[in-house]
Amino acid sequence: MRVRAKKLSLSFLCFFTLLCYFSAWWAVRTYGSISMEEIVFHLNVPLDGVNTEYIFSYLKTALLPALVVFVIAAAVFGRCCLYLRRKKTYTCLDIRFGQKRWLLELTDRAFSRAMALLLVFGLVFMAAGTDSMLNIGDYLYNQFHKSSFIEEQYVKPESSLLSFPEKKRNLVYIYLESMEKTFEDRENGGNMEENAIPELTELAKQNVTFQLGPDGSQGILPLTSTWTIAAMVAQTSGLPLKIPVEKNSMSKYGSFLPGAVTLGEVLEDAGYRNMLMVGSYASFAGRDQYFKDHGSYEIWDFGTAKRLDKVPDDYDIGWWGIEDEKLFEYAKEELSKLAAGSQPFNFTMLTVDTHNPNGYICRLCDDEFEDQYSNVLHCSSRQTVQFVQWIMEQPWYENTTVVVTGDHATMVSGYAPDDGSYDRGVYYCFINPAAVPADRNHTACTMDLFPTTLAAMGVEIEGDRLGLGTNLFSERGTIVDEFGQEEVISQLNMKSEFYDSVLLYGEEAEEK
Repeated sequence: MRVRAKKLSLSFLCFFTLLCYFSAWWAVRTYGSISMEEIVFHLNVPLDGVNTEYIFSYLKTALLPALVVFVIAAAVFGRCCLYLRRKKTYTCLDIRFGQKRWLLELTDRAFSRAMALLLVFGLVFMAAGTDSMLNIGDYLYNQFHKSSFIEEQYVKPESSLLSFPEKKRNLVYIYLESMEKTFEDRENGGNMEENAIPELTELAKQNVTFQLGPDGSQGILPLTSTWTIAAMVAQTSGLPLKIPVEKNSMSKYGSFLPGAVTLGEVLEDAGYRNMLMVGSYASFAGRDQYFKDHGSYEIWDFGTAKRLDKVPDDYDIGWWGIEDEKLFEYAKEELSKLAAGSQPFNFTMLTVDTHNPNGYICRLCDDEFEDQYSNVLHCSSRQTVQFVQWIMEQPWYENTTVVVTGDHATMVSGYAPDDGSYDRGVYYCFINPAAVPADRNHTACTMDLFPTTLAAMGVEIEGDRLGLGTNLFSERGTIVDEFGQEEVISQLNMKSEFYDSVLLYGEEAEEK
């Protein structure tokens, strides 16, 4: 019985290691650079609404190869052992070296031991390969090394620090999926031979950006916020999204970062009506829960579109939900309704056509570039600027600030040059802000967009910092200015007891 249990345990270990290796290879091939933080997070939240293409891709590229290799190896091993066990005279290996000669009897036990040794080497090789692809070692190191950086730098967004203008401005906040400054040509501060987003480039030139990076034209650095919900959290709370590997805040407490104070809550307390519009299911990665918990956002998503008969119940374009062409039209409808109300409003939307693996080709996409993703980016650039131009023509625009920003760097593997000579940052611009940028150079990250957005709405911020973010309209240096990019990333990746207890689980901070 013990022998059988050992065999089963060893078989499970072999299959698990194979699956981890092929899963890591699939993740890197599908998403490019992916962090363990992102993997751990998605293991802890519902995957409702995930694109089925990813599920089939994983089954075909990770699970199936792991099963095939395991079954073939187990079958070959079993047949060899059975053959050797049934032979009356065991096979001998005749090894000669000079005058010396060795006869090695090849029994099933000797064969099993040799295979076990080979297996150990194989497991070590695959474990090392998995670690090199996902940096598991660094992640585990950070889980056992504490940092007080977040606690020391965090500024809680309390109402006493904020002064709204007498006439509150509306906010339209547009997240562009995977939209990078990198996609511009080098002449405009990007890192491409040809500009894939010329309309967005021109939009930024005509409106407000900041002096960022060494040459003043850098994008907003995503730092540790390298996937959509993490980017949304960073840009609305000034905080990174960190889920400890041993805990699951979603299932344990039924709330999303209950200790954080976010843009939605600040605006709700000031009398704003909040709405989030996405073309996919908002439940994916807990986005609906985050925005409902922090600002009581009205959620408009793929499910809403079906309930309102905007699309048929069986609508399926093989993508995440609704293509952006339709989403922008529905956004115009909802904005018109919000503007007709008596409350100031915060309308937040997220596009999706530029999502990996290669973007979604809609009927509006042209064929100017040789690759599909560039054509999708260009199409998104045109559609976004046309939508912004529509906003500018509305009677309520005069008292409205518009923020257009990428959420994170693209996950399309190998698309953007990544040779270390260029810091990849997300695209951004502020349209019709109620503030003027200070004459200073910053290095900014997505967490800085939280206080900067409030400042763009005419809100005065005492100290010019909220969360870990700094108001970029001000003279104050950001945390990246003060500590450097590598140090900030290192500190944010380490375990923070303050983050876990106070922000993630909503416990009261101890009095100092």
